[in-house]
Amino acid sequence: MTSDESTEPRQDTVRHALVVGIDDYAEVGWASLRGCVNDAELFHSLLVERFDFDPERVILLRNREATRDGILAGFDRLEGAVGPGDVVVFFFAGHGSRILDPRDPQTFRESLVAQDSGRGSVEGDGSAGAPSSGAPNRDILDLEILGWTRRLNERTPHLTLIFDCCHSGAVSRTEAASELGGFAAATRELEPDLRDVEAMFGDKPPEVLRRSGDGVPEAAGDAGWPLGGRRGTVLAACRGDELAKELRKFEGGEVVHHGAFSYFLGKTLADSAGSVTWRDVYERAAPQVCSRYGDQHPQLEGRRDAVLFGIEDLPPAPYLRLRSLADGRAQLAGGAAHGVAPGSRWSVRAGATRHRASGLEVGTLTVETADATSSDGPFEGSPPEDPVAELRAFLVDRPPEDPLLRVAIHNASRTEGEAGAWRDVATHIADAPLLTATDDAADADVVLRRTPPGSGDSAQASGTWEALGNDLRPVARPRPDDATGRRGLVEDLGRVASFRNLLSLENPDRASPLREGIELRISGWDEADGRFVPAVAAAGDVAPRFAEGERAEIEIRNRSDRRLFVHLLQLGADLRVDSMLPFQGDADIAEGLPLEAGDAYAVAARYFDHPQGLPLRLPEGFPWCGDSSDGDAVGTLYLKALATPIPTRFDFLEQPATRPSLHHPLQQLVHLCARGGRLRTSEATAAQGDDDWTQTTVAIAVRR
Repeated sequence: MTSDESTEPRQDTVRHALVVGIDDYAEVGWASLRGCVNDAELFHSLLVERFDFDPERVILLRNREATRDGILAGFDRLEGAVGPGDVVVFFFAGHGSRILDPRDPQTFRESLVAQDSGRGSVEGDGSAGAPSSGAPNRDILDLEILGWTRRLNERTPHLTLIFDCCHSGAVSRTEAASELGGFAAATRELEPDLRDVEAMFGDKPPEVLRRSGDGVPEAAGDAGWPLGGRRGTVLAACRGDELAKELRKFEGGEVVHHGAFSYFLGKTLADSAGSVTWRDVYERAAPQVCSRYGDQHPQLEGRRDAVLFGIEDLPPAPYLRLRSLADGRAQLAGGAAHGVAPGSRWSVRAGATRHRASGLEVGTLTVETADATSSDGPFEGSPPEDPVAELRAFLVDRPPEDPLLRVAIHNASRTEGEAGAWRDVATHIADAPLLTATDDAADADVVLRRTPPGSGDSAQASGTWEALGNDLRPVARPRPDDATGRRGLVEDLGRVASFRNLLSLENPDRASPLREGIELRISGWDEADGRFVPAVAAAGDVAPRFAEGERAEIEIRNRSDRRLFVHLLQLGADLRVDSMLPFQGDADIAEGLPLEAGDAYAVAARYFDHPQGLPLRLPEGFPWCGDSSDGDAVGTLYLKALATPIPTRFDFLEQPATRPSLHHPLQQLVHLCARGGRLRTSEATAAQGDDDWTQTTVAIAVRR
């Protein structure tokens, strides 16, 4: 932001939203979910409290409210209220599915499963044995959504559709998932309905299916939804042939369920400030989903460069309002859904200020308790006599998230003879600073499994250890069941924890002058033209793709108005963290590469003396983790630049885990993420002036 005025909303902007979340399905109770209502409430709160939507114009449908009739009534209500140039948002969290189009039995129609929709199996259709409710199909069809969006587009192009569901017909609750005690991430898909028209709909098939050829979409995007002539932005949790996962998070000592896509998208939206586009949000949120679930790739289609929610020149305001202030305590109109955490500190300012650096500070708030949509704590200061509605709180500092990786030891098939091996692994986990053991697989980030000697694809005489993520894919390479292998297994898990922590590390201060101060640009060497060409991700991809051995140049650009000292980390496809800049042993820039304001630095050509770029490689033995779709091994590596206004060292990342002298707040956070330990309260201070810092992360997909 360059001025307060640049963030003020247009007075003539009217915003509407329909938000739907369904966990409890009346007719398909075996397919109930746990995080969809949480997702809907999170987005409802974000729209109202973070993006200033009028709550009277935001329709929230949960569980029993989200029947087919209820959702269609919501469509009709919005359609009747939307005027020229208005903004419309539709958010859905629940099951996605498909039905056979009765007009063409060879064609599937994508659908959103309403709360009162039923299912049935047909003998010989491949779903024999699938649960059958026999109830009518009450899904909301893609053609119905397409017709609604086209009618809205006659009045406004400012349309945003967000789907946290999936549309694959694959059955995901396998024996392996069941065997691991609920550890596998739940997925938001329901088997396709293959019944005939009468069995599916009775005497009331949807109107769009009665019209031959009318409303057939022109094309479909990678997310599986028809594009047709629609204008607007579409975000989907996964590709049309993938499954959208549910995520378990530990908040306030309790397990909270969300859709993985909704959680990371909501977290990114809550932290967004300035003129942010959907492309900006997608490029930050999608890699977080993919790093957790390698077989889920969020999709962005349509108006990728529209400012959030389709409002031109209207960035979201980086503040929260105060709901009440009395007796030395204040309550914020925002909670965990907005990134508010216990221990976070907020600057409270008077008037209509839109930036922490402007306006009069009347006091500070330290949050003690944070619910989903509200939070409160002690207030220190002297509030003016103005109404509380004129007081706004700006985030100054928040404590880092719990860096521990929760590991479950799967013991369903353990024998007395194996007890010693399990105890050995448990002892190593107890000694690891970034790991903690849990007895409940359903509450774990990673589950361990021991393959007996002579069995499995990677059989060894001593047996094999596996570490599986919530998507049931290996998060580390298999290790032999011997003393060395067990130690190596736990060391690998420590790397997984470091990797995830460092990947998610961001400056919590939305008002930091350095927030967008550093940029990474990736280019590929074009042999035919003999020059570098900017690498751009294809539509729907999370990262630009390179074939293994192709060369890439990495350019670091200082976009701030200050001299910065830059470090560059590589987070590899094997979850290894390496320092690229400075390279190990380079004493000249051990405290960071000095980069003047506005300057750029070509890492490969200058630092590594590779004028045609650095060759990209996958780790040996890959893919023991990563994406192997279409017969190719595809791994993602991440480049993360860290920048500070003063010289700062991070060489402890490649040294034994002894605690170095940590003076800068960023040093403290990186050490916490990569090595473990807890920060003392006195160390977790707000980053201001020379203590400020910034970071940026880019992803590169490498295909073997």
